[in-house]
Amino acid sequence: MTTERLLAVICSNPATTSGVRTTNRAKQACTLLGYQTFEISNLLNIPTYRTGEVSHVAAERSAWVIARDGLSATISKSSGILLAYGIDKPSGLARLHHAEQVSWLEQEIAKRSLPTWAVGGEPRHPSRWQRFTHRSYPGTEFETALALSLKRIEVGT
Repeated sequence: MTTERLLAVICSNPATTSGVRTTNRAKQACTLLGYQTFEISNLLNIPTYRTGEVSHVAAERSAWVIARDGLSATISKSSGILLAYGIDKPSGLARLHHAEQVSWLEQEIAKRSLPTWAVGGEPRHPSRWQRFTHRSYPGTEFETALALSLKRIEVGT
């Protein structure tokens, strides 16, 4: 019996829209990295329309801790991780909780010694990948530029 290779794609929080772009980009990365399937999990389970709203809806630590069960479940069945929660951080109390959540996440990944990737070596959100690849590899087709941009990183060290 073979085990399916699952890539955990760790994003920030659910969108209030369909999330089709994020899902399609995650699927592309999954294929490029040689995984059979992927699952998106979020640092925070509260949906927002814009990233900046996280600062307002997630000022309570409990909002972040609640998401850990889902993150743990996804990580435990994964054979690799793609960090894609974005490089912008929330403000106020949410900033502190976000940093704590990322630290917890990195410890969980390190405990399992899972290979971990990020676009350009940073946890860029899939909605920003095309902007990054266009700037980094001008004139290169998106899929090729994305393949070149997926970098293996060390976490929890």
